[in-house]
Amino acid sequence: VGTVISHQKISDLVGNFSEPLENLDEFGGAAVSLGDLDGAGPSVVAVAVGAAGDDDGGTDRGAVYVLFLDATGNTLSYQKISSTQGNFTALLHSADQFGSSVASLGDLDGAGPSVAALAVGATGDDDGGLSHGAVYVLFLASTGKVLSYQKISDTQGNFLAPLLLADEFGGACANLGDLDGPGPSVAALAVGAIGDEDGGPDRGATYVLFLASTGNVLSYQKISDTQGNFAEPLENVDEFGGALIGLGDLDGSGPSVAALAVGAVGDDDGGTGRGAIYILFLSS
Repeated sequence: VGTVISHQKISDLVGNFSEPLENLDEFGGAAVSLGDLDGAGPSVVAVAVGAAGDDDGGTDRGAVYVLFLDATGNTLSYQKISSTQGNFTALLHSADQFGSSVASLGDLDGAGPSVAALAVGATGDDDGGLSHGAVYVLFLASTGKVLSYQKISDTQGNFLAPLLLADEFGGACANLGDLDGPGPSVAALAVGAIGDEDGGPDRGATYVLFLASTGNVLSYQKISDTQGNFAEPLENVDEFGGALIGLGDLDGSGPSVAALAVGAVGDDDGGTGRGAIYILFLSS
Protein backbone atom coordinates (compact mmCIF):
# COMPACT_ATOMS: atom_id res chain seq x y z
CA VAL A 1 0.00 0.00 0.00
CA GLY A 2 1.33 3.43 -0.93
CA THR A 3 3.82 2.20 -3.52
CA VAL A 4 3.97 3.76 -6.99
CA ILE A 5 1.84 2.01 -9.64
CA SER A 6 3.05 4.24 -12.45
CA HIS A 7 4.28 7.77 -13.03
CA GLN A 8 4.48 10.56 -15.56
CA LYS A 9 7.34 13.05 -15.57
CA ILE A 10 6.81 16.57 -16.94
CA SER A 11 10.00 18.39 -17.88
CA ASP A 12 11.83 20.09 -20.72
CA LEU A 13 11.96 16.72 -22.49
CA VAL A 14 8.94 14.63 -21.51
CA GLY A 15 5.26 14.81 -20.59
CA ASN A 16 4.15 16.60 -23.77
CA PHE A 17 5.29 19.90 -22.24
CA SER A 18 6.49 21.88 -25.23
CA GLU A 19 7.79 24.97 -23.43
CA PRO A 20 11.58 25.43 -23.89
CA LEU A 21 12.85 25.66 -20.32
CA GLU A 22 16.25 27.26 -19.72
CA ASN A 23 19.10 26.66 -17.32
CA LEU A 24 18.24 27.51 -13.70
CA ASP A 25 14.54 28.16 -14.40
CA GLU A 26 13.76 25.93 -11.38
CA PHE A 27 10.50 24.70 -12.88
CA GLY A 28 8.68 22.74 -10.17
CA GLY A 29 9.89 24.82 -7.24
CA ALA A 30 6.24 25.18 -6.19
CA ALA A 31 3.05 23.47 -7.35
CA VAL A 32 -0.65 23.35 -6.50
CA SER A 33 -3.83 21.90 -7.98
CA LEU A 34 -6.35 24.35 -9.47
CA GLY A 35 -9.03 21.72 -9.94
CA ASP A 36 -10.90 21.34 -13.22
CA LEU A 37 -10.11 24.86 -14.37
CA ASP A 38 -11.41 24.49 -17.92
CA GLY A 39 -14.72 22.93 -16.87
CA ALA A 40 -16.17 21.19 -19.90
CA GLY A 41 -12.81 21.45 -21.66
CA PRO A 42 -10.54 18.47 -22.41
CA SER A 43 -8.39 18.45 -19.26
CA VAL A 44 -9.24 16.66 -16.03
CA VAL A 45 -7.19 18.93 -13.77
CA ALA A 46 -5.03 22.04 -13.97
CA VAL A 47 -1.82 22.44 -12.00
CA ALA A 48 0.01 25.70 -11.31
CA VAL A 49 3.79 25.25 -11.32
CA GLY A 50 6.31 27.87 -10.24
CA ALA A 51 9.59 28.61 -12.01
CA ALA A 52 11.17 31.33 -9.89
CA GLY A 53 14.33 31.46 -11.99
CA ASP A 54 12.58 32.21 -15.30
CA ASP A 55 14.15 35.13 -17.16
CA ASP A 56 11.21 36.52 -19.17
CA GLY A 57 11.84 40.27 -19.26
CA GLY A 58 14.89 40.10 -16.98
CA THR A 59 17.05 37.80 -14.85
CA ASP A 60 15.13 35.68 -12.31
CA ARG A 61 11.89 37.63 -12.65
CA GLY A 62 10.11 34.29 -12.39
CA ALA A 63 7.04 32.66 -13.90
CA VAL A 64 4.11 30.37 -13.23
CA TYR A 65 2.80 27.78 -15.66
CA VAL A 66 -0.80 26.58 -15.64
CA LEU A 67 -0.69 23.02 -16.99
CA PHE A 68 -3.86 21.36 -18.24
CA LEU A 69 -3.45 17.61 -17.69
CA ASP A 70 -5.16 14.50 -19.00
CA ALA A 71 -5.91 11.44 -16.88
CA THR A 72 -2.46 10.00 -17.60
CA GLY A 73 -0.67 13.05 -16.22
CA ASN A 74 0.48 14.28 -19.62
CA THR A 75 0.17 17.94 -20.56
CA LEU A 76 -2.62 18.72 -23.01
CA SER A 77 -1.91 22.44 -23.08
CA TYR A 78 -0.46 25.15 -20.87
CA GLN A 79 -0.49 28.88 -20.18
CA LYS A 80 2.63 30.67 -19.02
CA ILE A 81 2.24 33.69 -16.71
CA SER A 82 5.28 35.93 -16.53
CA SER A 83 6.58 39.44 -17.06
CA THR A 84 5.79 39.08 -20.78
CA GLN A 85 3.05 36.44 -21.04
CA GLY A 86 -0.39 35.39 -19.82
CA ASN A 87 -2.02 38.85 -19.79
CA PHE A 88 -0.18 39.57 -16.53
CA THR A 89 0.42 43.32 -16.50
CA ALA A 90 2.28 43.71 -13.20
CA LEU A 91 5.75 45.22 -13.45
CA LEU A 92 8.14 42.49 -12.33
CA HIS A 93 11.82 43.25 -11.77
CA SER A 94 14.99 41.19 -11.98
CA ALA A 95 15.40 38.85 -8.98
CA ASP A 96 11.72 39.17 -7.93
CA GLN A 97 11.43 35.37 -8.16
CA PHE A 98 7.72 35.40 -8.96
CA GLY A 99 6.57 31.79 -8.56
CA SER A 100 8.50 31.16 -5.32
CA SER A 101 5.26 29.74 -3.90
CA VAL A 102 1.72 29.08 -5.12
CA ALA A 103 -1.61 28.45 -3.38
CA SER A 104 -5.08 27.95 -4.81
CA LEU A 105 -7.74 30.28 -3.38
CA GLY A 106 -10.74 28.79 -5.16
CA ASP A 107 -13.35 31.04 -6.73
CA LEU A 108 -12.41 34.05 -4.61
CA ASP A 109 -14.52 36.59 -6.46
CA GLY A 110 -17.67 34.43 -6.42
CA ALA A 111 -20.01 35.70 -9.12
CA GLY A 112 -17.17 37.79 -10.56
CA PRO A 113 -15.53 37.08 -13.91
CA SER A 114 -12.76 34.71 -12.82
CA VAL A 115 -13.12 30.95 -12.39
CA ALA A 116 -10.31 30.64 -9.85
CA ALA A 117 -7.79 32.71 -7.90
CA LEU A 118 -4.15 31.82 -7.43
CA ALA A 119 -1.77 33.27 -4.83
CA VAL A 120 1.81 33.57 -6.08
CA GLY A 121 4.78 34.52 -3.92
CA ALA A 122 7.66 36.72 -5.08
CA THR A 123 10.29 36.63 -2.34
CA GLY A 124 12.67 39.05 -4.03
CA ASP A 125 10.16 41.87 -4.49
CA ASP A 126 11.54 45.19 -3.27
CA ASP A 127 8.39 47.14 -2.40
CA GLY A 128 9.43 49.13 0.67
CA GLY A 129 12.95 47.72 0.73
CA LEU A 130 15.30 45.02 -0.54
CA SER A 131 13.67 41.57 -0.67
CA HIS A 132 10.77 42.53 1.57
CA GLY A 133 8.75 40.15 -0.62
CA ALA A 134 5.23 40.12 -2.00
CA VAL A 135 2.25 37.95 -2.89
CA TYR A 136 0.11 38.39 -6.00
CA VAL A 137 -3.50 37.25 -6.08
CA LEU A 138 -4.22 36.34 -9.71
CA PHE A 139 -7.79 36.06 -10.94
CA LEU A 140 -7.76 33.47 -13.73
CA ALA A 141 -9.89 32.72 -16.78
CA SER A 142 -10.65 29.11 -17.69
CA THR A 143 -7.75 29.33 -20.16
CA GLY A 144 -5.27 30.08 -17.37
CA LYS A 145 -4.77 33.68 -18.47
CA VAL A 146 -4.87 36.47 -15.91
CA LEU A 147 -8.02 38.59 -15.91
CA SER A 148 -6.85 40.86 -13.09
CA TYR A 149 -4.59 40.79 -10.07
CA GLN A 150 -4.03 42.28 -6.63
CA LYS A 151 -0.53 42.70 -5.23
CA ILE A 152 0.02 42.38 -1.48
CA SER A 153 3.31 43.85 -0.26
CA ASP A 154 4.83 46.36 2.13
CA THR A 155 3.20 49.15 0.11
CA GLN A 156 0.17 47.59 -1.60
CA GLY A 157 -2.99 45.57 -1.01
CA ASN A 158 -3.98 47.22 2.29
CA PHE A 159 -1.38 45.09 4.08
CA LEU A 160 -0.31 47.20 7.05
CA ALA A 161 2.38 45.01 8.61
CA PRO A 162 5.84 46.64 8.50
CA LEU A 163 8.02 44.28 6.46
CA LEU A 164 11.78 44.63 6.78
CA LEU A 165 14.98 43.98 4.83
CA ALA A 166 15.18 40.40 3.49
CA ASP A 167 11.98 39.22 5.21
CA GLU A 168 11.17 37.29 2.00
CA PHE A 169 7.43 37.53 2.57
CA GLY A 170 5.78 35.12 0.13
CA GLY A 171 8.24 32.26 0.36
CA ALA A 172 5.37 29.92 1.21
CA CYS A 173 1.57 30.22 0.91
CA ALA A 174 -1.39 28.10 1.99
CA ASN A 175 -5.15 28.48 1.72
CA LEU A 176 -6.90 28.29 5.11
CA GLY A 177 -10.43 28.59 3.75
CA ASP A 178 -13.03 30.90 5.24
CA LEU A 179 -11.32 31.04 8.62
CA ASP A 180 -13.50 33.75 10.15
CA GLY A 181 -16.79 32.08 9.13
CA PRO A 182 -19.52 34.74 9.10
CA GLY A 183 -16.86 37.44 9.46
CA PRO A 184 -16.05 39.91 6.70
CA SER A 185 -13.38 37.97 4.80
CA VAL A 186 -14.04 35.42 2.07
CA ALA A 187 -10.79 33.50 2.55
CA ALA A 188 -7.70 33.40 4.74
CA LEU A 189 -4.23 32.99 3.28
CA ALA A 190 -1.19 31.94 5.30
CA VAL A 191 2.06 33.51 4.07
CA GLY A 192 5.57 32.70 5.28
CA ALA A 193 8.40 35.17 5.85
CA ILE A 194 11.50 33.17 6.78
CA GLY A 195 13.72 36.22 7.18
CA ASP A 196 11.57 37.85 9.85
CA GLU A 197 13.58 38.81 12.92
CA ASP A 198 11.02 38.93 15.72
CA GLY A 199 13.11 37.81 18.70
CA GLY A 200 16.30 37.29 16.69
CA PRO A 201 17.82 36.95 13.18
CA ASP A 202 15.88 34.83 10.70
CA ARG A 203 13.65 33.23 13.29
CA GLY A 204 10.85 33.57 10.75
CA ALA A 205 7.15 34.31 10.87
CA THR A 206 3.83 33.39 9.32
CA TYR A 207 1.08 35.87 8.53
CA VAL A 208 -2.59 34.93 8.35
CA LEU A 209 -4.21 37.33 5.88
CA PHE A 210 -7.97 37.75 5.83
CA LEU A 211 -8.89 38.60 2.24
CA ALA A 212 -11.74 40.41 0.53
CA SER A 213 -13.15 39.09 -2.74
CA THR A 214 -10.91 41.63 -4.51
CA GLY A 215 -7.76 40.09 -3.04
CA ASN A 216 -7.12 43.04 -0.73
CA VAL A 217 -6.22 42.41 2.91
CA LEU A 218 -9.00 43.23 5.38
CA SER A 219 -6.94 42.32 8.45
CA TYR A 220 -4.06 40.07 9.44
CA GLN A 221 -2.52 38.17 12.31
CA LYS A 222 1.23 37.67 12.60
CA ILE A 223 2.54 34.49 14.23
CA SER A 224 6.17 34.67 15.32
CA ASP A 225 8.49 34.33 18.30
CA THR A 226 6.83 37.37 19.86
CA GLN A 227 3.32 37.54 18.37
CA GLY A 228 0.14 35.55 17.78
CA ASN A 229 0.02 33.66 21.10
CA PHE A 230 2.68 31.25 19.80
CA ALA A 231 4.36 30.01 22.96
CA GLU A 232 7.19 27.97 21.44
CA PRO A 233 10.57 29.71 21.78
CA LEU A 234 12.05 29.98 18.30
CA GLU A 235 15.81 30.33 17.84
CA ASN A 236 17.97 32.28 15.42
CA VAL A 237 17.88 30.98 11.83
CA ASP A 238 14.98 28.59 12.50
CA GLU A 239 13.28 30.05 9.38
CA PHE A 240 9.79 29.36 10.73
CA GLY A 241 7.38 29.77 7.81
CA GLY A 242 9.50 28.11 5.14
CA ALA A 243 6.70 25.68 4.23
CA LEU A 244 2.95 25.94 4.85
CA ILE A 245 -0.05 23.69 4.37
CA GLY A 246 -3.62 24.04 5.55
CA LEU A 247 -4.87 20.94 7.38
CA GLY A 248 -8.55 21.84 7.74
CA ASP A 249 -10.39 21.34 11.01
CA LEU A 250 -7.94 18.77 12.36
CA ASP A 251 -9.33 18.56 15.90
CA GLY A 252 -12.97 18.23 14.75
CA SER A 253 -15.19 19.32 17.61
CA GLY A 254 -12.18 20.76 19.46
CA PRO A 255 -11.63 24.46 20.09
CA SER A 256 -9.76 25.35 16.87
CA VAL A 257 -11.40 26.14 13.54
CA ALA A 258 -8.40 25.15 11.40
CA ALA A 259 -4.92 23.71 11.68
CA LEU A 260 -1.83 24.91 9.85
CA ALA A 261 1.43 23.01 9.37
CA VAL A 262 4.48 25.31 9.41
CA GLY A 263 7.99 24.23 8.48
CA ALA A 264 11.13 25.46 10.23
CA VAL A 265 14.07 24.00 8.33
CA GLY A 266 16.71 25.57 10.57
CA ASP A 267 15.40 24.09 13.83
CA ASP A 268 18.18 22.49 15.86
CA ASP A 269 16.29 19.93 17.94
CA GLY A 270 18.72 17.01 18.23
CA GLY A 271 21.38 18.64 16.08
CA THR A 272 22.19 21.52 13.75
CA GLY A 273 19.62 22.28 11.08
CA ARG A 274 17.66 19.06 11.55
CA GLY A 275 14.43 20.97 11.04
CA ALA A 276 10.92 20.77 12.42
CA ILE A 277 7.24 21.06 11.58
CA TYR A 278 4.80 22.84 13.86
CA ILE A 279 1.07 22.01 13.78
CA LEU A 280 -0.74 25.19 14.79
CA PHE A 281 -4.36 25.05 15.91
CA LEU A 282 -5.94 28.37 14.98
CA SER A 283 -8.88 30.37 16.28
CA SER A 284 -11.23 32.28 14.01
